[in-house]
Order: sequence, then structure tokens, then C-alpha cells
Amino acid sequence: MKFRLTTVLYLFALTATALGAFGASGFAFAAAVVCFWIYAFRIPQSDLPWFITAVTIVGAPISVMLPAVQAARESAIRTTCVGKLYYVAHALKTYDNTAGKLPPIVLMNSANTPQHSWRTAILPYTDDISLHQAIDYTQPWDSTANAQHTSSIVDVYQCPSCRSSLASITNYFAVIGERTMWPTEGSRSLKNVPDGAATTILLMEASPAVPWAKPEDLTFDEALKLLTSQVVPDENGGHAINDGYFYKPRTVRNVAMADGSVYGLPGNLPVETATGLLTADGGEKIDINEVTKLAGPQLDEAKVACLCLFVLTALFPGLRISKWRAAGDA
Repeated sequence: MKFRLTTVLYLFALTATALGAFGASGFAFAAAVVCFWIYAFRIPQSDLPWFITAVTIVGAPISVMLPAVQAARESAIRTTCVGKLYYVAHALKTYDNTAGKLPPIVLMNSANTPQHSWRTAILPYTDDISLHQAIDYTQPWDSTANAQHTSSIVDVYQCPSCRSSLASITNYFAVIGERTMWPTEGSRSLKNVPDGAATTILLMEASPAVPWAKPEDLTFDEALKLLTSQVVPDENGGHAINDGYFYKPRTVRNVAMADGSVYGLPGNLPVETATGLLTADGGEKIDINEVTKLAGPQLDEAKVACLCLFVLTALFPGLRISKWRAAGDA
């Protein structure tokens, strides 16, 4: 293969389309194609079909399987997180069925001082009865008497993707507000949600995480900001989803609704939609199916086009081989 201007232009086109199709990995794909054709120009014509077939059989599955392995791992983490949030939501439903209402957002002592989170109150319904019985509810959650108990890990409160230096944490939060499911005073019942339990948020996934026993949750304004902002898993919680090579990467935030269902919501929701999801009696009409569609897979048409161009560019030297060998036979 002579090094000419056409060769330089070809290498440029090959690298550009490879980068467009595969990102930074495109350099490796472009280099592999160049090595392939350098070798193909030198092997006997009778061996060329077998060589091309062998490279295709080995290379194609590897290029497809490598991103699929990472996608499967991410999917397993999100599925586990959804399952835990679902479990907590249904523990709250069981509490509501027993007490006739949700637990107070903060458990107070006789002096009206915050002592514990609502998460502590539902421990009997998350199969942590012994931990519930060991806690002294007359003492603050982080008191000397309670520290050894509230430092215990309650696995159902923690999403596997949550990163924190603490062990006894949670990244599942209630949303505090007079019009939400968690008013600052008193308690609502899951059986009385004027806007509809299926379209009213009960719990949200967020970061940074906090100790599960600490009476700390999201204010209405904090939750609204999260729903109307981009989901950045390493900063404000949520999950990155890889639907496959031909699809755009997407991110979602898990939320549990008042009916116990769990959805992955996209970021950057309109303020009106986010407000409607957070309020229990605002009178807004929300189509939850339309909202969740916004988080659905989206075909990356630019990447598909780049891949097609890359394939055509990668195959181009084959024409030269054919002409070269046809001239040799003549």
C-alpha cells in the first residue's frame, strides 16, 4: 500500500466516521480496519474470503457484547433499586392500613423536639421488628442510647448505586409540604388523595444520602428543583440507562407513587408537570403514561448514520484489492 494523498484522506475519513460511530473507542476500530487491509493486501487471493469471514465472526460479537455487559450491570442495579423503593412504599401502605394514615414526617418527643424519621416508625413493616424494639423513642436518633442501633444498615433503605462514606444511609426521601403527601403537621392517608394516588409522588430517590434514622427529607422546593433539572446520577441521584448501541444514553430518577407503583422519571420536567406530581390536592390532571414516555428509549439517528458511513468507508479498500488483483490476472 503506497502512502499517497488519497491514503491520508482515507485515513482521515475512516477515523472521523469511527469517532462519530464509537466515540473515543473509534481510534481502536479505525486502527483495526487499517491493520486488516494492510494484511489483506498481502495474503493470497484464495485465502482472502476465509480471512474476512474469520475476522467478522470474531470481531462482530465482541463489539456487540462489550457494551451489553455494562448495560446489563446497570440494569440489574436499577432493578434492585426499584424493588427496594417499591418495598418501602408498600411498607408505608401497610402502616397506613393499620394506623389509618401515614406516619408523621418527624417523630417528636413530649417537648415537641424532633427525635426520629418516619423511616424508624415503619421498621416493623420492613421486617426489622427487633431493631424497632431496640430503639429508645424518648431519645434522639443519634443519642448515645440509640447510636449503636441507628448505625445499623437497613438494606431496604439504600439503593445499590448510592455512594457514601456512611453505612447506615438512605437515599429515599419524602417530600415535605402542605400540599404534598407529607404535610409538616398532621398526616395524610393514602386512601384520601384528591389528585389521585397513581399520579401523586410519595417518595423520591435523591442524593446526597443521609442516615436513615435522621429526620431529614426534601422540601417541596428541593423536590421541584430535582424534577425540573437534569438527572446527574453522581450528583443528585438517579440512574444512567444504556438501551444499546443505537440508542441515546438516558437518565431517570426513581419515584414511588401513593398507589405503590414505581416509575423512572426523566429530568427537566416542565414546572407545571412536576408541581402536579408533587401535590396531593392541587387539582392538576396528570397523565402518568405520557410523563413516563418522556423517559423512554430514543434512537440515536446520528450514530446510526455514522455507523453506516464507517462501514462503507471501511469496505472501500476492498474495491482497490479487487481492481488490483483483476489487473494482475489479466
